[in-house]
Amino acid sequence: MATRGICQTSASDQRRVDGFIRELEQITNQPSKVAVGLPEDSLPYPDGTSTILVAIVNEFGSPENNIPERGFLRAGTAVATKKVKKLLRKGLARKVLRGEISAENSLSLIGQLAEDQVKKAIVDFTDPPNADSTLAAKAPKTSPLQNSGHLRQSVRHEVNPDEHD
Repeated sequence: MATRGICQTSASDQRRVDGFIRELEQITNQPSKVAVGLPEDSLPYPDGTSTILVAIVNEFGSPENNIPERGFLRAGTAVATKKVKKLLRKGLARKVLRGEISAENSLSLIGQLAEDQVKKAIVDFTDPPNADSTLAAKAPKTSPLQNSGHLRQSVRHEVNPDEHD
């Protein structure tokens, strides 16, 4: 048995703890974070319209163009935050500590969960509904945030996005 502080651990447990500590040291040297949304290099719509512009206008609205706020990104990340808290309560951090999952993989899991919730928010968004003129233009589709699926397909997550700059 190896002794660390006042607790005794087996050699294999000690290796796991040491590995976790090394991973945490790497994280602290390179701050870890998860970003969810539309990457800067998101492809435009086929007609050339910026996907990021469409996302911003829908997220925050454009009163001068009579487009209401439809905060799909905020709604999706709010649900994701609750689900991440559940994951942590169910032992995600313990799994990292035990070496059952790496810190990087746990962040990727959290990112995928958030990405999925934002995409679900796009699909599920109903209020405020589209104007009659918009409904006529995109018939038979009625969902305010769906027409071609391009916006939903453009949502991504990245772990440590600053590393790519």
